[in-house]
Amino acid sequence: MEGFQKVVVNSYPNKPIELVTDCGFIFRSDSNSEDLPGFAGAGLFDSYAIEDETKKRVAYSSDRLTTDANFKNDLMIKIGKIGEIIEEVYEGDPQDIEGAFSMDDKYYVV
Repeated sequence: MEGFQKVVVNSYPNKPIELVTDCGFIFRSDSNSEDLPGFAGAGLFDSYAIEDETKKRVAYSSDRLTTDANFKNDLMIKIGKIGEIIEEVYEGDPQDIEGAFSMDDKYYVV
């Protein structure tokens, strides 16, 4: 991505509800061989709080990803660089990865 300075986002998440909690989450598995009991293996669709959660309507129109062009551009460039590093580890083979970004500017590959 050397010299790459601008990204274009063609779509945004479409989940209308977020779960807020002080504890951890479990997630639906993305692989049929690793499914959690009682969950179909059709991709990562839902997350479930380990303890009680509060449901809130997601306001994408006020999220930094949609309101701050510099933040969006920097975030996407960093995600691209992480992808390149992971691809390099796997000897140039592209990988299907998932990740998370925390509000304290940390990136996680999950």
